Amino acid sequence: MHINYHFFKILLPKVSEKLIGLSLSTCFSQNKDELILGFSSSESSFYIRVNCAPQFTHLSFPEDYARSRKNSVDLFEELIDQTVEKISLIPFERAFYIHFSGGDNLLFKMHGNRSNLLLIRDRQILKRFRHDIAEETIIEADQLARNYELTEARYEALDRNLKKWLPTLGKIPYAYIKENGDDSWAAISDMLKQIELGIVYIRRYQEEIVLSLLPIGEEIAQYEDPIAAANAFFSHKMRGLGFEGEKHQWKKYLETQLKKAASYIDKNTVKLSEIQEGVQPGQIADIIMANLHQIPAGVSEVELFDFYHDREITIKLKKELSPQKSAEQYYRKEKNKKIEINTLEQSILQKLTQAENWKEQLDALEQISDAKALKSWLKESGLQRTQTEEADILPYRAFVVEGFQVWVGKNAKSNDILTLKHAKKEDLWLHAKDVSGSHVVIKQQAGKNFPKPVIEKAAGLAAYYSKLKHESLATVIVTPAKFVRKVKGTPAGAVRVEKEDTLLVHPVKPKDL
Repeated sequence: MHINYHFFKILLPKVSEKLIGLSLSTCFSQNKDELILGFSSSESSFYIRVNCAPQFTHLSFPEDYARSRKNSVDLFEELIDQTVEKISLIPFERAFYIHFSGGDNLLFKMHGNRSNLLLIRDRQILKRFRHDIAEETIIEADQLARNYELTEARYEALDRNLKKWLPTLGKIPYAYIKENGDDSWAAISDMLKQIELGIVYIRRYQEEIVLSLLPIGEEIAQYEDPIAAANAFFSHKMRGLGFEGEKHQWKKYLETQLKKAASYIDKNTVKLSEIQEGVQPGQIADIIMANLHQIPAGVSEVELFDFYHDREITIKLKKELSPQKSAEQYYRKEKNKKIEINTLEQSILQKLTQAENWKEQLDALEQISDAKALKSWLKESGLQRTQTEEADILPYRAFVVEGFQVWVGKNAKSNDILTLKHAKKEDLWLHAKDVSGSHVVIKQQAGKNFPKPVIEKAAGLAAYYSKLKHESLATVIVTPAKFVRKVKGTPAGAVRVEKEDTLLVHPVKPKDL
Protein backbone atom coordinates (compact mmCIF):
# COMPACT_ATOMS: atom_id res chain seq x y z
CA MET A 1 0.00 0.00 0.00
CA HIS A 2 3.02 2.31 -0.19
CA ILE A 3 1.83 3.96 -3.44
CA ASN A 4 -1.83 3.53 -2.63
CA TYR A 5 -4.52 6.24 -2.55
CA HIS A 6 -5.45 5.37 1.03
CA PHE A 7 -1.85 5.73 2.23
CA PHE A 8 -1.48 9.02 0.32
CA LYS A 9 -4.66 10.23 2.06
CA ILE A 10 -2.84 9.83 5.38
CA LEU A 11 0.61 10.85 4.18
CA LEU A 12 -0.06 14.06 2.22
CA PRO A 13 -1.59 16.13 5.05
CA LYS A 14 1.61 15.51 7.05
CA VAL A 15 3.75 16.40 4.02
CA SER A 16 1.66 19.57 3.54
CA GLU A 17 2.39 20.68 7.11
CA LYS A 18 6.13 20.61 6.37
CA LEU A 19 6.08 21.73 2.73
CA ILE A 20 3.60 24.59 2.32
CA GLY A 21 5.44 27.91 2.38
CA LEU A 22 8.79 26.41 1.34
CA SER A 23 10.34 27.12 -2.06
CA LEU A 24 11.87 24.58 -4.39
CA SER A 25 15.60 25.15 -4.11
CA THR A 26 16.95 22.11 -5.99
CA CYS A 27 15.58 19.42 -8.30
CA PHE A 28 17.92 16.88 -9.85
CA SER A 29 18.49 13.26 -10.79
CA GLN A 30 21.71 11.31 -10.36
CA ASN A 31 20.33 7.77 -10.46
CA LYS A 32 18.17 6.24 -13.16
CA ASP A 33 14.44 6.64 -12.38
CA GLU A 34 15.16 8.63 -9.20
CA LEU A 35 14.33 12.31 -8.69
CA ILE A 36 15.29 14.48 -5.71
CA LEU A 37 13.33 17.62 -4.84
CA GLY A 38 14.74 19.92 -2.16
CA PHE A 39 12.54 22.61 -0.59
CA SER A 40 13.72 25.28 1.83
CA SER A 41 13.08 28.55 3.60
CA SER A 42 15.23 30.61 5.95
CA GLU A 43 14.06 28.38 8.82
CA SER A 44 13.64 24.84 7.50
CA SER A 45 14.16 22.39 4.64
CA PHE A 46 12.39 19.31 3.32
CA TYR A 47 13.36 16.68 0.74
CA ILE A 48 11.27 14.35 -1.40
CA ARG A 49 12.92 11.36 -3.06
CA VAL A 50 10.83 9.85 -5.87
CA ASN A 51 11.74 6.36 -7.03
CA CYS A 52 10.11 5.40 -10.33
CA ALA A 53 12.09 2.19 -10.92
CA PRO A 54 9.81 -0.65 -12.14
CA GLN A 55 11.03 -3.05 -9.44
CA PHE A 56 10.38 -0.55 -6.62
CA THR A 57 8.30 2.62 -6.95
CA HIS A 58 8.12 4.72 -3.79
CA LEU A 59 8.18 8.14 -2.12
CA SER A 60 10.55 8.80 0.77
CA PHE A 61 11.65 11.91 2.66
CA PRO A 62 15.33 12.00 3.64
CA GLU A 63 16.46 14.61 6.16
CA ASP A 64 19.26 15.63 3.82
CA TYR A 65 20.62 14.53 0.48
CA ALA A 66 24.21 14.86 -0.75
CA ARG A 67 24.40 15.60 -4.47
CA SER A 68 27.31 14.04 -6.32
CA ARG A 69 29.59 16.26 -8.35
CA LYS A 70 29.31 14.05 -11.42
CA ASN A 71 26.53 12.31 -13.31
CA SER A 72 23.69 14.46 -12.04
CA VAL A 73 21.33 16.64 -14.03
CA ASP A 74 19.05 19.53 -13.06
CA LEU A 75 15.37 19.03 -13.90
CA PHE A 76 12.18 21.12 -13.80
CA GLU A 77 14.27 24.31 -13.58
CA GLU A 78 11.10 26.36 -14.16
CA LEU A 79 9.96 25.52 -10.63
CA ILE A 80 13.10 26.71 -8.86
CA ASP A 81 12.35 29.46 -6.30
CA GLN A 82 8.60 28.97 -6.67
CA THR A 83 6.79 28.54 -3.34
CA VAL A 84 4.52 25.60 -2.54
CA GLU A 85 0.95 26.84 -2.06
CA LYS A 86 -0.88 23.55 -1.54
CA ILE A 87 -0.89 19.81 -2.19
CA SER A 88 -4.03 18.17 -3.56
CA LEU A 89 -4.72 14.45 -3.72
CA ILE A 90 -6.76 13.29 -6.73
CA PRO A 91 -9.85 11.42 -5.45
CA PHE A 92 -9.43 7.65 -5.47
CA GLU A 93 -6.18 7.84 -7.45
CA ARG A 94 -2.50 7.15 -6.86
CA ALA A 95 -1.74 10.68 -7.97
CA PHE A 96 -1.46 14.17 -6.49
CA TYR A 97 -0.45 17.72 -7.38
CA ILE A 98 1.99 20.12 -5.79
CA HIS A 99 0.71 23.62 -6.67
CA PHE A 100 3.31 26.38 -6.91
CA SER A 101 3.02 30.14 -6.50
CA GLY A 102 3.90 30.85 -10.13
CA GLY A 103 0.86 28.95 -11.34
CA ASP A 104 2.77 25.79 -12.30
CA ASN A 105 1.71 22.38 -11.03
CA LEU A 106 3.77 19.23 -10.58
CA LEU A 107 1.69 16.08 -11.02
CA PHE A 108 2.96 12.93 -9.28
CA LYS A 109 1.49 9.92 -11.10
CA MET A 110 2.54 7.00 -8.91
CA HIS A 111 1.26 4.25 -11.21
CA GLY A 112 3.70 1.46 -10.43
CA ASN A 113 6.06 0.73 -13.30
CA ARG A 114 4.46 3.57 -15.29
CA SER A 115 5.06 6.22 -12.62
CA ASN A 116 6.00 9.67 -13.81
CA LEU A 117 6.15 13.35 -12.82
CA LEU A 118 4.61 15.92 -15.15
CA LEU A 119 5.16 19.68 -15.09
CA ILE A 120 1.86 21.29 -16.08
CA ARG A 121 1.43 24.90 -17.10
CA ASP A 122 -1.78 26.38 -18.50
CA ARG A 123 -3.29 22.91 -18.85
CA GLN A 124 -0.41 21.71 -21.02
CA ILE A 125 2.27 19.15 -20.21
CA LEU A 126 5.40 21.27 -20.34
CA LYS A 127 7.93 18.65 -19.21
CA ARG A 128 8.02 15.10 -17.91
CA PHE A 129 10.54 13.21 -15.80
CA ARG A 130 10.44 9.91 -17.66
CA HIS A 131 10.38 10.18 -21.45
CA ASP A 132 9.97 6.44 -22.03
CA ILE A 133 6.33 6.73 -20.93
CA ALA A 134 3.93 8.30 -23.39
CA GLU A 135 1.29 10.66 -22.01
CA GLU A 136 -1.44 11.09 -24.61
CA THR A 137 -2.87 14.50 -23.68
CA ILE A 138 -3.34 16.78 -20.71
CA ILE A 139 -6.95 15.56 -20.57
CA GLU A 140 -5.60 12.35 -19.03
CA ALA A 141 -4.18 14.31 -16.12
CA ASP A 142 -7.39 16.33 -15.68
CA GLN A 143 -9.64 13.30 -15.62
CA LEU A 144 -7.78 10.98 -13.29
CA ALA A 145 -10.26 11.59 -10.49
CA ARG A 146 -12.80 8.85 -9.80
CA ASN A 147 -15.81 8.56 -7.55
CA TYR A 148 -17.25 5.52 -5.79
CA GLU A 149 -20.47 5.30 -3.80
CA LEU A 150 -19.25 3.56 -0.65
CA THR A 151 -22.61 2.32 0.59
CA GLU A 152 -23.84 -1.01 1.86
CA ALA A 153 -26.52 -1.08 -0.85
CA ARG A 154 -23.92 -0.81 -3.62
CA TYR A 155 -21.71 -3.42 -1.92
CA GLU A 156 -24.58 -5.91 -1.81
CA ALA A 157 -25.65 -5.01 -5.36
CA LEU A 158 -22.14 -5.96 -6.51
CA ASP A 159 -22.51 -9.37 -4.81
CA ARG A 160 -20.01 -8.34 -2.11
CA ASN A 161 -17.27 -8.04 -4.70
CA LEU A 162 -14.83 -5.81 -2.78
CA LYS A 163 -12.58 -5.25 -5.81
CA LYS A 164 -15.47 -3.81 -7.82
CA TRP A 165 -16.88 -1.88 -4.87
CA LEU A 166 -13.59 -0.11 -4.09
CA PRO A 167 -10.85 -0.90 -6.66
CA THR A 168 -8.38 1.48 -4.98
CA LEU A 169 -7.84 -0.68 -1.88
CA GLY A 170 -5.16 -2.90 -3.40
CA LYS A 171 -4.04 -6.45 -2.70
CA ILE A 172 -3.43 -6.25 1.06
CA PRO A 173 -6.97 -5.20 2.12
CA TYR A 174 -8.46 -7.81 -0.22
CA ALA A 175 -6.20 -10.46 1.33
CA TYR A 176 -7.05 -9.16 4.83
CA ILE A 177 -10.77 -9.74 4.31
CA LYS A 178 -10.17 -13.11 2.67
CA GLU A 179 -7.90 -14.32 5.50
CA ASN A 180 -10.43 -13.24 8.12
CA GLY A 181 -13.14 -15.18 6.27
CA ASP A 182 -15.74 -12.47 6.79
CA ASP A 183 -16.96 -10.31 3.89
CA SER A 184 -20.01 -8.93 5.70
CA TRP A 185 -20.76 -5.21 5.60
CA ALA A 186 -19.78 -4.96 9.27
CA ALA A 187 -16.35 -6.47 8.50
CA ILE A 188 -15.83 -4.09 5.57
CA SER A 189 -16.83 -1.11 7.71
CA ASP A 190 -14.43 -2.16 10.47
CA MET A 191 -11.60 -2.57 7.97
CA LEU A 192 -12.18 0.92 6.53
CA LYS A 193 -12.20 2.39 10.05
CA GLN A 194 -8.88 0.61 10.72
CA ILE A 195 -7.42 2.14 7.56
CA GLU A 196 -8.67 5.61 8.51
CA LEU A 197 -6.92 5.37 11.92
CA GLY A 198 -3.66 6.09 10.13
CA ILE A 199 -1.53 3.52 11.94
CA VAL A 200 1.11 2.39 9.44
CA TYR A 201 2.57 -1.09 9.70
CA ILE A 202 5.72 -2.49 8.18
CA ARG A 203 5.18 -6.23 7.90
CA ARG A 204 6.58 -9.36 6.33
CA TYR A 205 3.79 -10.82 4.22
CA GLN A 206 4.17 -13.71 1.74
CA GLU A 207 7.98 -13.45 1.93
CA GLU A 208 7.97 -9.73 1.18
CA ILE A 209 8.40 -6.57 3.24
CA VAL A 210 5.21 -4.54 2.84
CA LEU A 211 3.84 -1.23 4.09
CA SER A 212 0.26 -1.70 5.25
CA LEU A 213 -2.56 0.16 6.98
CA LEU A 214 -3.81 -3.19 8.29
CA PRO A 215 -2.18 -5.70 10.68
CA ILE A 216 -1.48 -8.56 8.30
CA GLY A 217 1.47 -10.95 8.25
CA GLU A 218 4.48 -10.85 10.59
CA GLU A 219 5.02 -7.51 12.33
CA ILE A 220 8.33 -5.68 11.91
CA ALA A 221 7.38 -2.19 13.10
CA GLN A 222 4.45 0.22 13.31
CA TYR A 223 4.25 4.02 13.12
CA GLU A 224 1.79 6.82 13.78
CA ASP A 225 3.84 9.19 11.61
CA PRO A 226 3.37 8.21 7.92
CA ILE A 227 6.52 10.11 6.86
CA ALA A 228 8.65 8.09 9.32
CA ALA A 229 6.93 4.91 8.10
CA ALA A 230 7.67 5.74 4.44
CA ASN A 231 11.33 6.32 5.25
CA ALA A 232 11.64 3.14 7.30
CA PHE A 233 9.95 1.14 4.55
CA PHE A 234 12.39 2.57 2.00
CA SER A 235 15.33 1.49 4.17
CA HIS A 236 13.95 -2.05 4.56
CA LYS A 237 13.34 -2.39 0.82
CA MET A 238 16.76 -1.03 -0.13
CA ARG A 239 18.42 -3.57 2.15
CA GLY A 240 16.39 -6.28 0.46
CA LEU A 241 17.18 -5.11 -3.05
CA GLY A 242 20.71 -6.45 -3.07
CA PHE A 243 21.50 -9.42 -5.27
CA GLU A 244 19.10 -11.84 -3.57
CA GLY A 245 16.36 -9.22 -3.36
CA GLU A 246 16.68 -8.20 -7.00
CA LYS A 247 16.78 -11.83 -8.12
CA HIS A 248 13.60 -12.46 -6.11
CA GLN A 249 11.88 -9.46 -7.73
CA TRP A 250 12.69 -10.69 -11.24
CA LYS A 251 11.63 -14.24 -10.36
CA LYS A 252 8.30 -12.94 -9.10
CA TYR A 253 7.87 -10.87 -12.27
CA LEU A 254 8.49 -13.87 -14.54
CA GLU A 255 6.19 -16.10 -12.52
CA THR A 256 3.46 -13.47 -12.83
CA GLN A 257 3.91 -13.34 -16.62
CA LEU A 258 3.67 -17.14 -16.83
CA LYS A 259 0.49 -17.10 -14.76
CA LYS A 260 -1.04 -14.42 -16.98
CA ALA A 261 -0.04 -16.33 -20.12
CA ALA A 262 -1.58 -19.56 -18.81
CA SER A 263 -4.82 -17.75 -17.97
CA TYR A 264 -4.93 -16.12 -21.40
CA ILE A 265 -4.30 -19.43 -23.18
CA ASP A 266 -6.92 -21.30 -21.12
CA LYS A 267 -9.58 -18.62 -21.63
CA ASN A 268 -9.07 -18.36 -25.37
CA THR A 269 -8.76 -22.12 -25.87
CA VAL A 270 -12.19 -22.53 -24.24
CA LYS A 271 -13.56 -19.75 -26.45
CA LEU A 272 -12.08 -21.39 -29.56
CA SER A 273 -13.54 -24.75 -28.57
CA GLU A 274 -16.98 -23.22 -28.06
CA ILE A 275 -16.86 -21.67 -31.53
CA GLN A 276 -15.68 -24.85 -33.20
CA GLU A 277 -17.81 -27.39 -31.33
CA GLY A 278 -21.07 -25.52 -30.73
CA VAL A 279 -23.96 -25.34 -33.13
CA GLN A 280 -22.53 -23.50 -36.13
CA PRO A 281 -24.18 -20.31 -37.45
CA GLY A 282 -24.55 -21.89 -40.88
CA GLN A 283 -26.38 -24.85 -39.36
CA ILE A 284 -28.70 -22.50 -37.45
CA ALA A 285 -29.43 -20.68 -40.71
CA ASP A 286 -30.28 -24.00 -42.40
CA ILE A 287 -32.63 -24.91 -39.52
CA ILE A 288 -34.39 -21.53 -39.79
CA MET A 289 -34.78 -21.85 -43.56
CA ALA A 290 -36.20 -25.36 -43.18
CA ASN A 291 -38.83 -24.09 -40.75
CA LEU A 292 -39.78 -20.66 -42.14
CA HIS A 293 -43.47 -21.54 -42.09
CA GLN A 294 -43.33 -22.40 -38.34
CA ILE A 295 -41.72 -19.19 -37.12
CA PRO A 296 -44.11 -16.40 -36.10
CA ALA A 297 -43.20 -12.82 -37.02
CA GLY A 298 -41.81 -10.49 -34.34
CA VAL A 299 -40.43 -13.09 -31.90
CA SER A 300 -37.02 -12.81 -30.20
CA GLU A 301 -36.44 -16.58 -29.97
CA VAL A 302 -37.91 -19.81 -31.22
CA GLU A 303 -37.51 -23.51 -30.37
CA LEU A 304 -36.83 -25.70 -33.41
CA PHE A 305 -35.61 -29.21 -34.17
CA ASP A 306 -31.85 -29.38 -34.84
CA PHE A 307 -31.63 -32.09 -37.50
CA TYR A 308 -27.82 -31.91 -37.40
CA HIS A 309 -27.68 -33.10 -33.78
CA ASP A 310 -31.12 -34.74 -33.40
CA ARG A 311 -32.40 -32.46 -30.62
CA GLU A 312 -34.55 -29.40 -29.89
CA ILE A 313 -32.65 -26.08 -29.64
CA THR A 314 -33.56 -22.48 -28.85
CA ILE A 315 -32.57 -20.01 -31.59
CA LYS A 316 -32.32 -16.28 -30.94
CA LEU A 317 -33.89 -13.95 -33.51
CA LYS A 318 -34.28 -10.20 -33.94
CA LYS A 319 -37.87 -9.04 -33.58
CA GLU A 320 -37.52 -6.43 -36.32
CA LEU A 321 -36.23 -8.95 -38.89
CA SER A 322 -38.15 -11.56 -40.84
CA PRO A 323 -37.07 -15.19 -40.24
CA GLN A 324 -35.44 -15.23 -43.68
CA LYS A 325 -33.42 -12.07 -42.88
CA SER A 326 -32.36 -13.64 -39.58
CA ALA A 327 -31.14 -16.70 -41.50
CA GLU A 328 -29.14 -14.40 -43.79
CA GLN A 329 -27.46 -12.89 -40.72
CA TYR A 330 -26.50 -16.34 -39.46
CA TYR A 331 -25.06 -17.21 -42.90
CA ARG A 332 -22.92 -14.04 -42.70
CA LYS A 333 -21.73 -15.06 -39.24
CA GLU A 334 -20.70 -18.45 -40.61
CA LYS A 335 -18.71 -16.75 -43.34
CA ASN A 336 -16.86 -14.57 -40.85
CA LYS A 337 -16.40 -17.29 -38.24
CA LYS A 338 -13.20 -18.38 -39.99
CA ILE A 339 -11.70 -14.93 -39.40
CA GLU A 340 -12.45 -15.15 -35.67
CA ILE A 341 -11.02 -18.68 -35.48
CA ASN A 342 -7.83 -17.63 -37.29
CA THR A 343 -7.42 -14.64 -34.96
CA LEU A 344 -7.84 -16.81 -31.86
CA GLU A 345 -5.47 -19.52 -33.14
CA GLN A 346 -2.85 -16.90 -33.96
CA SER A 347 -3.09 -15.19 -30.57
CA ILE A 348 -2.96 -18.53 -28.68
CA LEU A 349 0.09 -19.65 -30.66
CA GLN A 350 1.89 -16.36 -30.06
CA LYS A 351 1.09 -16.45 -26.35
CA LEU A 352 2.37 -20.04 -26.14
CA THR A 353 5.62 -18.88 -27.73
CA GLN A 354 5.83 -15.99 -25.30
CA ALA A 355 5.17 -18.32 -22.35
CA GLU A 356 7.96 -20.63 -23.53
CA ASN A 357 10.29 -17.63 -23.55
CA TRP A 358 9.24 -16.65 -20.00
CA LYS A 359 9.87 -20.24 -18.84
CA GLU A 360 13.34 -20.33 -20.42
CA GLN A 361 14.24 -17.03 -18.77
CA LEU A 362 12.95 -18.24 -15.41
CA ASP A 363 15.05 -21.43 -15.69
CA ALA A 364 18.12 -19.35 -16.59
CA LEU A 365 17.49 -16.99 -13.66
CA GLU A 366 17.39 -19.92 -11.21
CA GLN A 367 21.00 -20.79 -12.19
CA ILE A 368 22.39 -17.30 -11.49
CA SER A 369 24.41 -17.06 -8.27
CA ASP A 370 26.06 -13.60 -8.27
CA ALA A 371 25.29 -9.95 -9.05
CA LYS A 372 27.60 -9.77 -12.08
CA ALA A 373 25.89 -12.71 -13.77
CA LEU A 374 22.47 -11.22 -12.96
CA LYS A 375 23.41 -7.92 -14.56
CA SER A 376 24.66 -9.71 -17.69
CA TRP A 377 21.51 -11.86 -17.86
CA LEU A 378 19.25 -8.81 -17.55
CA LYS A 379 21.05 -7.14 -20.43
CA GLU A 380 20.80 -10.21 -22.67
CA SER A 381 17.19 -11.02 -21.78
CA GLY A 382 15.91 -7.52 -22.49
CA LEU A 383 13.62 -7.72 -19.45
CA GLN A 384 14.52 -4.24 -18.24
CA ARG A 385 13.14 -2.88 -21.51
CA THR A 386 10.01 -5.00 -21.52
CA GLN A 387 8.98 -4.76 -17.86
CA THR A 388 8.05 -1.09 -18.11
CA GLU A 389 5.62 -1.86 -20.90
CA GLU A 390 4.93 -5.55 -21.38
CA ALA A 391 5.32 -6.74 -24.96
CA ASP A 392 1.86 -7.75 -26.08
CA ILE A 393 1.35 -10.53 -28.61
CA LEU A 394 -0.86 -8.26 -30.71
CA PRO A 395 -1.15 -4.47 -30.62
CA TYR A 396 -4.91 -4.77 -30.33
CA ARG A 397 -7.79 -6.76 -28.84
CA ALA A 398 -9.80 -8.48 -31.56
CA PHE A 399 -13.59 -8.85 -31.49
CA VAL A 400 -16.15 -9.96 -34.06
CA VAL A 401 -19.38 -7.95 -34.07
CA GLU A 402 -22.11 -9.26 -36.36
CA GLY A 403 -19.50 -10.58 -38.75
CA PHE A 404 -17.30 -7.44 -38.72
CA GLN A 405 -13.84 -7.43 -37.16
CA VAL A 406 -13.41 -4.76 -34.49
CA TRP A 407 -9.89 -4.07 -33.21
CA VAL A 408 -9.20 -2.14 -29.99
CA GLY A 409 -5.76 -0.71 -29.12
CA LYS A 410 -4.19 -1.84 -25.83
CA ASN A 411 -2.13 1.23 -24.88
CA ALA A 412 -0.76 4.48 -26.30
CA LYS A 413 2.00 2.79 -28.28
CA SER A 414 -0.26 0.07 -29.68
CA ASN A 415 -2.84 2.73 -30.60
CA ASP A 416 -0.27 4.19 -33.00
CA ILE A 417 0.55 0.77 -34.43
CA LEU A 418 -3.13 -0.09 -34.88
CA THR A 419 -4.08 3.22 -36.51
CA LEU A 420 -0.97 3.77 -38.62
CA LYS A 421 -0.03 0.22 -39.67
CA HIS A 422 -3.12 -1.99 -39.42
CA ALA A 423 -6.00 0.33 -40.30
CA LYS A 424 -6.80 0.82 -44.00
CA LYS A 425 -8.10 4.15 -45.27
CA GLU A 426 -11.71 2.95 -45.68
CA ASP A 427 -11.85 1.25 -42.27
CA LEU A 428 -13.91 3.08 -39.67
CA TRP A 429 -11.96 4.69 -36.80
CA LEU A 430 -13.49 5.48 -33.39
CA HIS A 431 -12.28 7.13 -30.18
CA ALA A 432 -13.92 8.51 -27.03
CA LYS A 433 -14.13 12.27 -27.49
CA ASP A 434 -11.85 14.60 -25.48
CA VAL A 435 -10.44 11.91 -23.19
CA SER A 436 -7.62 9.40 -23.37
CA GLY A 437 -8.55 5.90 -24.45
CA SER A 438 -8.10 3.14 -26.97
CA HIS A 439 -8.23 3.64 -30.71
CA VAL A 440 -10.92 1.39 -32.21
CA VAL A 441 -11.05 0.22 -35.83
CA ILE A 442 -13.91 -1.52 -37.66
CA LYS A 443 -12.45 -3.42 -40.60
CA GLN A 444 -14.17 -2.75 -43.91
CA GLN A 445 -15.74 -5.59 -45.88
CA ALA A 446 -15.64 -5.18 -49.65
CA GLY A 447 -18.92 -3.97 -51.09
CA LYS A 448 -20.64 -3.64 -47.70
CA ASN A 449 -21.69 -0.62 -45.68
CA PHE A 450 -21.01 -0.51 -41.96
CA PRO A 451 -24.27 -1.55 -40.23
CA LYS A 452 -25.53 0.88 -37.59
CA PRO A 453 -25.60 -1.79 -34.81
CA VAL A 454 -21.93 -2.64 -35.52
CA ILE A 455 -20.93 1.03 -35.33
CA GLU A 456 -22.88 1.51 -32.08
CA LYS A 457 -21.30 -1.54 -30.42
CA ALA A 458 -17.80 -0.53 -31.57
CA ALA A 459 -18.45 2.98 -30.22
CA GLY A 460 -19.53 1.36 -26.95
CA LEU A 461 -16.19 -0.45 -26.83
CA ALA A 462 -14.34 2.84 -27.50
CA ALA A 463 -16.19 4.35 -24.53
CA TYR A 464 -15.52 1.31 -22.31
CA TYR A 465 -11.78 1.34 -23.07
CA SER A 466 -11.44 5.01 -22.13
CA LYS A 467 -11.72 7.35 -19.16
CA LEU A 468 -15.49 7.39 -19.79
CA LYS A 469 -16.01 3.70 -19.00
CA HIS A 470 -17.98 4.44 -15.83
CA GLU A 471 -20.23 7.08 -17.43
CA SER A 472 -23.82 6.25 -18.36
CA LEU A 473 -23.44 7.95 -21.76
CA ALA A 474 -20.30 8.83 -23.70
CA THR A 475 -19.57 10.85 -26.83
CA VAL A 476 -17.46 8.92 -29.37
CA ILE A 477 -15.76 10.18 -32.54
CA VAL A 478 -16.53 8.17 -35.70
CA THR A 479 -14.63 8.76 -38.94
CA PRO A 480 -13.02 6.87 -41.83
CA ALA A 481 -9.40 6.05 -40.92
CA LYS A 482 -8.16 8.14 -43.89
CA PHE A 483 -9.04 11.29 -41.91
CA VAL A 484 -6.78 10.36 -38.97
CA ARG A 485 -3.25 11.76 -39.10
CA LYS A 486 -0.15 11.47 -36.93
CA VAL A 487 1.60 14.79 -36.35
CA LYS A 488 5.38 14.49 -36.23
CA GLY A 489 6.78 14.85 -32.73
CA THR A 490 3.54 14.17 -30.86
CA PRO A 491 3.42 11.57 -28.06
CA ALA A 492 2.42 7.96 -28.67
CA GLY A 493 -1.32 7.63 -29.21
CA ALA A 494 -1.86 11.31 -30.03
CA VAL A 495 -3.41 11.91 -33.47
CA ARG A 496 -5.22 14.66 -35.39
CA VAL A 497 -8.70 13.96 -36.76
CA GLU A 498 -9.44 16.09 -39.82
CA LYS A 499 -13.12 15.23 -40.21
CA GLU A 500 -15.42 13.62 -37.69
CA ASP A 501 -18.95 12.69 -36.70
CA THR A 502 -19.95 11.90 -33.14
CA LEU A 503 -22.17 9.29 -31.57
CA LEU A 504 -23.68 9.21 -28.06
CA VAL A 505 -23.57 5.66 -26.69
CA HIS A 506 -23.52 3.55 -23.53
CA PRO A 507 -20.09 2.00 -22.75
CA VAL A 508 -20.19 -1.67 -23.80
CA LYS A 509 -18.26 -4.41 -22.01
CA PRO A 510 -16.75 -7.07 -24.32
CA LYS A 511 -18.89 -9.78 -22.70
CA ASP A 512 -22.04 -7.83 -23.70
CA LEU A 513 -21.25 -7.70 -27.42
